[in-house]
Amino acid sequence: MRVNAGEAKRNRENFLASTDNLDLMGIAKTMLSRRARVARDPLDTEPGIYREMRDLTRARRKLVREQTATSNRIHAHVDRLFPGFLDSRKSGVTAFGPASLHLMGEKFSAPQIARRKPSSLANTLHSQRVHHPEETAAKLVALAKSALPPDPARVNAQQRTLASSVDLYRAYERTSIELRAEAAGLLASTPYAFLTSLPGIRFVLAAGIGGELGDPAKLSPLDSLCAYSGIVPATYQSGGPDSPATTTYTSQRCNHVLKDWVAQSSQKLRQYGPPEWQERFARWEANGQHGLFAGARRYLRLMRTLVRNQIPYETPESRMRDATREQRARSAEATWEVLVKKWRTIPGWQEIAFAEDKPLGFWRRTAIEIHKANLPLPRER
Repeated sequence: MRVNAGEAKRNRENFLASTDNLDLMGIAKTMLSRRARVARDPLDTEPGIYREMRDLTRARRKLVREQTATSNRIHAHVDRLFPGFLDSRKSGVTAFGPASLHLMGEKFSAPQIARRKPSSLANTLHSQRVHHPEETAAKLVALAKSALPPDPARVNAQQRTLASSVDLYRAYERTSIELRAEAAGLLASTPYAFLTSLPGIRFVLAAGIGGELGDPAKLSPLDSLCAYSGIVPATYQSGGPDSPATTTYTSQRCNHVLKDWVAQSSQKLRQYGPPEWQERFARWEANGQHGLFAGARRYLRLMRTLVRNQIPYETPESRMRDATREQRARSAEATWEVLVKKWRTIPGWQEIAFAEDKPLGFWRRTAIEIHKANLPLPRER
């Protein structure tokens, strides 16, 4: 059995001392009150692909956090060396893009940029694939001339620190892209790949949720999933059956990583989801509800349906019982455009995602044979 350490501590008889007997008594009381959970061995109960997918997505999640911390340090150094450079509206250079990182990786300061020839700077920007490099170079030089110059005594140290931070940022970025592609390859072999048929849900969110929940055949009911994800508030009732219940905060005893994935998915659906989803979010917020958590609950219900039935998201018209073959074919074609647009960013995506022995490939063949949908497989560039 798995016992929460904090709850076992609260059930101890003595808080001033700690012995094995006192700790064991707290554990025993927790188990007698049925607050323990069955502890299963992941090696025996989970297919290896879900365990590996969970490890990859969690590792990438930590890398992205460290990359964000590094970008914040880069902002601090740039504000001392060249204020306004990371504001694309002022400099014309996309922050943390290839051109921005290239310029920050060399000797970088406002006076040094101001002394550069516009033609030379334009050639550098052109090599980093900046549109309209001449105009951008002129704008960048004008900004450098008007910027507050840094302290000359600290320029050298700041430049060295900035260059090191840029190298670290590039390493984080490269590693996160590699882990993303690795997780996408594992995701394509699981029913959780159907989550990418939703606008706004890409490989990282789908693989993260799949890695945390595991085998779709063993998914818990919706209420248990919501509680495990920490998106429903707890209810406390005391004083007899006639006393009203009190709604408290969401429980801290949840899977916080899964809660992060589900909340991010709900936010993405709020921004880029289908029109019917965006209308529901507007209705929830107009009624004073917590739109993010309400959308997360609805997303978990939809996720459970998609992965257990191994079907992609379809338009409301094609889900009706009296939907015609033409309506279902059009829905499949619209879903196919969403899937191709996302998966073609992965090297070797045709064999990885749409081979006939993969879930998405089997659905494609079924939609072509049954609904006569036009689902051509584009050639890989």
